[in-house]
Amino acid sequence: MSAIRVGALQLGTSPAGTSATLQSILTYEEQIRGHDLVVMPEALLGGYPKGETFGTHLGYRLPEGRKTFGAYYAEAITIPGSEIDTLAELSARTGAVLVVGVIERDDSTLYCTQVYLDPEHGYIGKHRKLMPTATERLIWGQGDGSTLTVVDTDFGKVGGAICWEHYMPLLRTALYAKGLDIWAASTVDTREVWQSTMRHIAIEGRCFVVSACQYQPTAISLGQETPPGWDAETPLIDGGSMICDPYGNVLAGPLRGQGVWSRLRSTSPRSHRLGMISMWSVTTLARMSSRSPLMSGRSGRCVSRGCPSNSNDSGETSLPGYGVKWNPIRNGSVGS
Repeated sequence: MSAIRVGALQLGTSPAGTSATLQSILTYEEQIRGHDLVVMPEALLGGYPKGETFGTHLGYRLPEGRKTFGAYYAEAITIPGSEIDTLAELSARTGAVLVVGVIERDDSTLYCTQVYLDPEHGYIGKHRKLMPTATERLIWGQGDGSTLTVVDTDFGKVGGAICWEHYMPLLRTALYAKGLDIWAASTVDTREVWQSTMRHIAIEGRCFVVSACQYQPTAISLGQETPPGWDAETPLIDGGSMICDPYGNVLAGPLRGQGVWSRLRSTSPRSHRLGMISMWSVTTLARMSSRSPLMSGRSGRCVSRGCPSNSNDSGETSLPGYGVKWNPIRNGSVGS
């Protein structure tokens, strides 16, 4: 029974735009290769313009805001489109299923979207954020239930949600009902409480959770004005990507700020703002074949550096009542 490897790629949208961001993703091709699933952050292609008002005030809008939105609209991608083709080719070359956060342009409306890409079939589905959060509603349209996507892969069912959607109980319930095995969480939420949310979803849904968050340095370092009320010394988005098991245990992360997790250290000159969490083997196809009432019948192997109880002489660890064996063969650490 072979294990699979999953990971979260933590990087930020390039100030130079979508094309430059896509090139940044491609610099991680060697690290992605050989992994079965890699999740990327919310709005990675297209951008998350944190602090931008787009010239809006209650009851009126400034002309310069329209110009700013026009520039943002131009950086969004179409599905299908050339950027999707490039990501599909990356998936095919690396053998990894990719889940990527993008800003999708459909006629005159923008959507915050997750796209799913498969090594064999290319683009296989998307999920549009159902309810943009707070002032995101000024620039993004609302998705609907038709894109609550769960895709079948060689290693199980993969689905997920975007940022604040994780606080929508009925959305979570709908995805659980589709039988997903790995939950892909694309976000820009860097708060500590996000870690609790990911652990809760893992144990509530009895699924592995891979959360990928952007990292963007301070506005000053990007040549931008610091948003009103924001600490000038605080990164705009400080990462926090992590991986959880179905018991809610944290297997990797949260990755903060600069650096790359464990042995996957970047040699890119942009490593000060890009990073990848160490890939941890998780579930296998075997767990799809038998479902028990207690733990949804999941079984498989996971490589981790700290797992609960019941170790045997070989160093493997069994989770009681769950049928999952863990082999702690890696010693993860945060690189700078």
